[in-house]
Amino acid sequence: MIEPLNKIAIVAGNRLGDGLILQALSYNLYLNKYDVTFFNTPLLTLKDWFPWAKIKPHFPKEETREQVKDFQTVIFQHPNHHANEDLCEGSQKIVLYGPRYLKKKSLLDLYLKGCAEQFQLPSVTRSNGILIPSSLEHRKHKNRVVIHPSSLRSEKNWPREKFIQLAHKLKEWGYDPQFTVSPKEAPAFDHLKSEGFTLITLPKLTQLAAYIYESGFMIGNDSGIAHLASNINIPAIALFIRPGVAKRWHPNFSKSYPVVPWIPLPGPKLKERFWKQRLSVNSVLRNFKKAAKDFQV
Repeated sequence: MIEPLNKIAIVAGNRLGDGLILQALSYNLYLNKYDVTFFNTPLLTLKDWFPWAKIKPHFPKEETREQVKDFQTVIFQHPNHHANEDLCEGSQKIVLYGPRYLKKKSLLDLYLKGCAEQFQLPSVTRSNGILIPSSLEHRKHKNRVVIHPSSLRSEKNWPREKFIQLAHKLKEWGYDPQFTVSPKEAPAFDHLKSEGFTLITLPKLTQLAAYIYESGFMIGNDSGIAHLASNINIPAIALFIRPGVAKRWHPNFSKSYPVVPWIPLPGPKLKERFWKQRLSVNSVLRNFKKAAKDFQV
């Protein structure tokens, strides 16, 4: 329970997926009249889509005490790094960890349940408060498939040649697959143009969000972009290393389609080693067909 007059700081992990998911807690606290400031750099670049929110950049763990000194309650998403730093005397520290948050369910569902049970909010809504600019048209280009073939961790990336096979098949089916990566990543993906595909590089996250919002589908690795697509009600087909990761981290703001390889191997290490070989193009296409049927394309 948080005292009603307490100023609250929420220190999320400094990734887009972390920020979008945990923003649901921030939004529900805001709706229940709490004064909340959210620390996450990727969401700061999407500030125009969260006009109600106070968002500040993430900071090094050594600066934790100084950055949150004016807050009576400080909520940490993860139990390490920043959460291990000492706070000012009298500050209430809350870490979103323990049995409540380690269940085999999606993090979004766990945080929303925590709103009601741990924080005892009388009203909880399944939203993080994202507001789409009125100038945009949802799924305007219904046959456009945004393919995001990268992520921040190379071990989470499905092979590029499989993404290309997938895109060729989608093209055969009458869809318009378009690849997108950051401008920094673009040189490594320039070969896609010789395969006959469009490579989109947008410098601002708001531009990418708008581009995805007006597309029909999104396919990509387990990354923040998949969560962004789900957050704006675009069917996201997200590829995961193993079922346990998918259950916890699958995009879950709207209907999405997590894809995992079926690998009869013991333990997560072997699954992580062989998942790229065992997750087939056909399995992704099967899930795409489900999405196309559900969204009536």
